[in-house]
Amino acid sequence: MPVEETIAALVARNERAIIAAPRPVVLPDVDDEPQDEKADRSVGEADGQSFMIEYVNGRGEQSCRRITVYSIEVSVTGKVSLFALCHERHAPRRFRVDRVSACIDYDGQVHEDVAGFLALTFGMDVQTAGGEPMPVSEDMGAWGSLRHLVRPDAVILMALSQCDGRMRGAEVQIATDHCARFAERQGIFVTEPLCAMLVSFLERQRPSASMLVRACDAVRLRPERDIRALLAAAVDLMDVDGVRDPREVDLINDLSTEIVGIPII
Repeated sequence: MPVEETIAALVARNERAIIAAPRPVVLPDVDDEPQDEKADRSVGEADGQSFMIEYVNGRGEQSCRRITVYSIEVSVTGKVSLFALCHERHAPRRFRVDRVSACIDYDGQVHEDVAGFLALTFGMDVQTAGGEPMPVSEDMGAWGSLRHLVRPDAVILMALSQCDGRMRGAEVQIATDHCARFAERQGIFVTEPLCAMLVSFLERQRPSASMLVRACDAVRLRPERDIRALLAAAVDLMDVDGVRDPREVDLINDLSTEIVGIPII
């Protein structure tokens, strides 16, 4: 199967929000228009991170919904918004950050410090996200570098994890271990707090087609040793449940062909 078809099938599954909502979904009768303000520039690294938000729209109506964020935009009036797929509407929506009251991970963890959560998740400046300036710890300083470094690996491995319709804890652990080893070869030591951030980063991944293409392009430029390590981790992840789902085999072969020119299985 061509890689474009494999990716399209994966994205279609992700759009159905395969992870159960950690709290009841609440929707207004009508959403704000997704294109209500013209974007002036993009900020942060929005890379398909998925979670639930509590939100109040322009009419004061509350909602609670699952979203996957694909860009973070600043309008010409200076308002920061998350441009995202709403899994409840199965359609794109724009959510102003100043109207988000909480972010909830799929494991139920609630983040009421929305600005801090967005800064951590997307690499935004906390003031841009609407928060107050704060001292940056050593781990937080290293997290930006770590997240940027392992983004291609995270996208590829978590796309493979979700390919059969289910993300398993053992698969996340394999991806975490691979990313930590790769980072340490590049001089970034992954402390326990950084490891916890990395696990959350991986668990929130819902890759899009364009993200997978960019990830393959980035990995293709690496030394052979690093490419082999990623492909080996991909095979380990596929095999951890003892079953080679045909969808996993198709995706790993298509991605391997994109990166090194030949299938791996």
